[in-house]
Amino acid sequence: MNQYYFAASSLPPLTLETLPELPVTEFDCLMHENLTSADFEKIRVIRLLYDIQNIGSLWKGNKLDSHGNFNEYELQEALASGEGLPEYVYDFLDRYETIVLRLKNLPALLSDYFVCEARKVSGFLKEYLLFEREWRLILTYLRAKKLHRNVMLELRFEDRNDEMMVEIFGQEDAKTFTAPEQYRGLNLLFEQHMNDPLKMHQSLSQYRFDMIDRMVGMKLFSIDQILSYFAQLLIVEKSVVYERKV
Repeated sequence: MNQYYFAASSLPPLTLETLPELPVTEFDCLMHENLTSADFEKIRVIRLLYDIQNIGSLWKGNKLDSHGNFNEYELQEALASGEGLPEYVYDFLDRYETIVLRLKNLPALLSDYFVCEARKVSGFLKEYLLFEREWRLILTYLRAKKLHRNVMLELRFEDRNDEMMVEIFGQEDAKTFTAPEQYRGLNLLFEQHMNDPLKMHQSLSQYRFDMIDRMVGMKLFSIDQILSYFAQLLIVEKSVVYERKV
């Protein structure tokens, strides 16, 4: 594993209370200059989540999130040309030919992102992608139960044989849901703040930030340390901007 002494030591501390000293745009330039092409591609995998979400925003006519790999023009070109995005994106376009159908089935594309990208990687990045997928599944379940929605319909694009889905559907008829041990904090977080969007956002940001800390441990100067920093940097930027809009 490559050691990145200069790049890692150049990263200022992060806090959820203030905008970061090193914004994502500057982080991107620093890492592009210092990482191997293979390691820089791992940063692109994390940013790909925002490209996937931006595809939906593009179809809805909404403003795109700046944290993706592509700007609006580049994303339109990638969708039209059939090049530049993962194969599962183009498979999705072939499967659902109209904008209406694509928007209706957009959760399938998000599911493909997490499952397909996690299969290609290892180490921190794999653990991070699994975590980002699983907390979303749990919150989807909790919200569906709260709003008396059909849980199976809400999670219809997920593999029912997946370990997390077995855990979720095994409690489908239970009065209360008990998350797997590593996600128990989500239960409490949801119960305390489910009626306060701002508090929910703040608590979830802190929860994710802290979980990433635990994942990476003490892997100093490694690509895992840099990837974990980037994941936290995204949380900080989006959290502070969100709170300023509320």
